[in-house]
Amino acid sequence: MVRENKIKKPETLLPILNEDKYFEIPNSWMWIRLQDIILEPPKNGYSPKGVDYPTSTKNLTLTATSSGFFKEEHFKYIEEEIPENSYLWLKKGDILIQRSNSLEKVGISCIYDGNDNAYIFTLI
Repeated sequence: MVRENKIKKPETLLPILNEDKYFEIPNSWMWIRLQDIILEPPKNGYSPKGVDYPTSTKNLTLTATSSGFFKEEHFKYIEEEIPENSYLWLKKGDILIQRSNSLEKVGISCIYDGNDNAYIFTLI
């Protein structure tokens, strides 16, 4: 709604209330909102048709993240060249969240711990 100019972005974020805390966390941790720690808003990936031979571009498949852990062996080669400066190239520490899959797997997330620019992300 902020992007559509329907509301203004709040100056300060609302505090996290006790009813927002769904489970206990260690005393050395603190509750924060995801929007306070992400550098950019979430983006969709790209998933063209794969090819049956090695190319320079590896595109992750859904199975690379469906377990909640990054599994680098689940990818497909694609014929397209993706510019080096494209947002599609994954960087170590990126958060991947599944937005399509079977109902029980939508929302599963993992942290990408592979090498920078080794894979592009799909419409995870």
